[in-house]
Amino acid sequence: NIMVNLILKAVLSEKVMNTVSKLEFTSVAIDADNCKSLGKLSNLKILRICPKTITNEFLHNLPMNLKLLNITDLNIMNRNLMIKHEINPSTLARSNISLKVLVIDAQFLYDFNSILLSIPSPEVLKIRYSQPININLQAQRDKIRLQELFIECSDDQINEYKARSHAFDLVDFIQDLAVYIDFTSLERLALVSISQSVIIDAATLTVIK
Repeated sequence: NIMVNLILKAVLSEKVMNTVSKLEFTSVAIDADNCKSLGKLSNLKILRICPKTITNEFLHNLPMNLKLLNITDLNIMNRNLMIKHEINPSTLARSNISLKVLVIDAQFLYDFNSILLSIPSPEVLKIRYSQPININLQAQRDKIRLQELFIECSDDQINEYKARSHAFDLVDFIQDLAVYIDFTSLERLALVSISQSVIIDAATLTVIK
């Protein structure tokens, strides 16, 4: 991991990197210096990354033209790649960032609720199912407005939800998300897995199709 970050540091310093529009890092945790360098890539539109630590400063320094950011743990079973969060509520997103699609873990929603609220116009949020989710009571005052919310879960969970059988944990999870997200603004709410998806009514949480 150290060697990869040393090589990446040299690569990111090359002028040609300013032409790159998509970067995806798998099975490696990116250090703070390289995360900071990514902010200088003016043409970067899509980024999948697993930072060693996510801070408000990391989110504040994202490339201005970034459209899609995926910061989910790449291997939730590998403790060496588990992301740590360091929270500074006073540091918010830049007002002119163009981020539209965000893929996150549930804990991120709790820890960085304030910076998510400061992103000007997010459209799509994909969030990975996990339990338990920590509820931030302050989040009830302001909620994130989105067009689409996708909840990543297993095939078994989706099948149980469709059958209304033993899916209470998933129902609770969705209700917890409603503390942070304005479900009345959603045009689409869906459960998704590798092989299937179902559309959910945001008001009743019943399966539409």
